[in-house]
Amino acid sequence: MRNVLFICTGNTCRSAMAEAWLKVLCARENLGWTVRSAGLDAYSGDEASLHAREVIQAAGGDLSCHVARRFSPYLADEADLIAVMTRNHLQRLLALIPEAAPKACLLMHFSKLHPEADVPDPFGGSRKEYEECFLIMKEALENLKNSLIENNQPNKG
Repeated sequence: MRNVLFICTGNTCRSAMAEAWLKVLCARENLGWTVRSAGLDAYSGDEASLHAREVIQAAGGDLSCHVARRFSPYLADEADLIAVMTRNHLQRLLALIPEAAPKACLLMHFSKLHPEADVPDPFGGSRKEYEECFLIMKEALENLKNSLIENNQPNKG
């Protein structure tokens, strides 16, 4: 798999942080993956939330140039894997594009600690809530990357 898409609501918090962190993980291993994110209700052009930018920067990533993107069927068509933040996002995605089902899942499906959990929405919350959200996703993102590598589907580039 070479094209990963993360989906949340507004594409300013969860999916943006997931995109930024998977890009960090891919850069560390010189993986040539395309990593994108989008929001089902995003206002295209919004920047990542301040706390999301701060948390990702502290971890070694960068959201300073992130621009929110509204989900479009094109993004789903291009993706090899679509990881959503909540069951509601998954239901909404599959209502829009039922044929995406084989490549869509909860991000937390990759978590050994919380495989059935939704990623909590920190929007409007404190920096601590963003840090907790990121920590929950971080383990799942590392496992997602490892799973794709172990399945010999991504290209190293």
